[in-house]
Amino acid sequence: MTISKRSLLAVATTTTALILTACVAPPAAKPTPGPTTTAVPAPVVPRLCSEIGEDPAGVLGSPLLQQVAPAARSASPPAGSDTEPLDPDELPEPLDPDGVRATAEWIANDSRDLPDGDRPLVAMTVGAVLEGRPVLHTILQQDPDAAVQEASGTAALVAAAGGEVVAVERDPVVETAEMGGYPVDDAFRDEQWALDMFDFEDTWCASTGEGITVAVVDTGVDAQHPDLVGKVVSQVDLSLDSLLQNSDAGRPGRHGTHVAGTIAAIPNNSIGTAGVAPGVDIIDVKALTAADSIGTQGLVAKAIVHAVDAGAEVINLSVGFPCDQTEDGGFAAADPKIESCALGNGTAALDLAAGYAKANDVVMAVAAGNDGSATVPGDGGEVPNPTHNIWNVPAALDWSLAVGSMGQERRMSVFSTQASYVDIAGPGSDVLSTAFDDEGATWEPMSGTSMATPHVAGLVAVLRGAFPSESAAQIVSRVTGSAAPFGNGDTTDAGDGCPVGTAKAWCFGVGVIDPGASVRWGRT
Repeated sequence: MTISKRSLLAVATTTTALILTACVAPPAAKPTPGPTTTAVPAPVVPRLCSEIGEDPAGVLGSPLLQQVAPAARSASPPAGSDTEPLDPDELPEPLDPDGVRATAEWIANDSRDLPDGDRPLVAMTVGAVLEGRPVLHTILQQDPDAAVQEASGTAALVAAAGGEVVAVERDPVVETAEMGGYPVDDAFRDEQWALDMFDFEDTWCASTGEGITVAVVDTGVDAQHPDLVGKVVSQVDLSLDSLLQNSDAGRPGRHGTHVAGTIAAIPNNSIGTAGVAPGVDIIDVKALTAADSIGTQGLVAKAIVHAVDAGAEVINLSVGFPCDQTEDGGFAAADPKIESCALGNGTAALDLAAGYAKANDVVMAVAAGNDGSATVPGDGGEVPNPTHNIWNVPAALDWSLAVGSMGQERRMSVFSTQASYVDIAGPGSDVLSTAFDDEGATWEPMSGTSMATPHVAGLVAVLRGAFPSESAAQIVSRVTGSAAPFGNGDTTDAGDGCPVGTAKAWCFGVGVIDPGASVRWGRT
């Protein structure tokens, strides 16, 4: 799917009127003026604070930020009003009513033979396209027959509205990818090792991400956290909490709050931590439950579509789930091709949503997954990890910028999934950020590719602010093209943490992010 762009060609026409007056002497000829020129100011080249001798703390909120944010930036479109349609040539073949019903019956049959009390919810997503926009309907029914009936009814409504159903699929569960003297004045800044190792703060003279909207698709964000007050501009709950109307409906989660703080925590306020892109606005799209951090693939796909419609230019997806390769819900331990995922198991809805993000020039930063550890705790000690390096979606989708994790010792985090779809790595081990507990707002460390991803999403937001004329693909090229080598300088094969015999690119893609180099990338 190609990224659609619109351009306007302004054509100026000059009409010269010649008036002739008989028997009247013409006035004296005036000197012909020379060609007029309008001084065009040289374009502002985004510079690092260290290049212009500016203090990162001093630039926060200063007029300098306005000077490096060109007026050419287009305003965020109203929800769903100005988005680009999906490319019809890349859509799946539509399903007729019989195909919809047959697929729904196949999915529902999994639980038909179970006693009523033992039946899990029948969860499926009906994926449709209406006027070029993905329309995703989630079905949650205890009764298999009711689920089939709802799928057929949804298809009939879509057809009546002039749309087409392109997928009916089982909706597997998705989980978060969490494992468990400074320029700004924040109480815990000295514990943010990622800001010491990487020059995020130096990029703030080029952009803090001001004017950029980042969607956090996660467990919900605590908009009242003192380090996030005023940063969250909209909130919506699309999660199972809301669908099932449980006690957590509308409530935020620790995981989503942690991710949002890594991106946008208010710097220089004498409390807490500093975000890597503190100028951004956050759209909170809750797609996973607040307490258990679980959801479904279809709900995550719906969250992506909502984020695009709401005007996000960057989407942070610190979520992931193994690519289901079989019809019985099992996984294979080998690194499969994404095309071999079983049909009807969630990837079609995500494909539609990712295609919609691509068509609308939205960058998706996605956690690569935490299945890299060869063993996991089990009875009697460590046992083989059954999902070791299994592919995860949506990270494995083509339009995702898939993020692996590294630690303070500049080595790949042991949990970080090793797979050919990994694009780049960022700091993800022992990351301190915003959270809360029973007593209220707090800050705590977490680990996972979930924590690496917002560092990358924040960098993307900084770059979109510094280079507003560049497309999503060009910004991603800045991130990947400027990547630094991975490792801690150890000369052994495993000095970077990548297991011996594993392709380096499968551990950390092209390398580790280099914020300053990404701002300088492409200069002549």
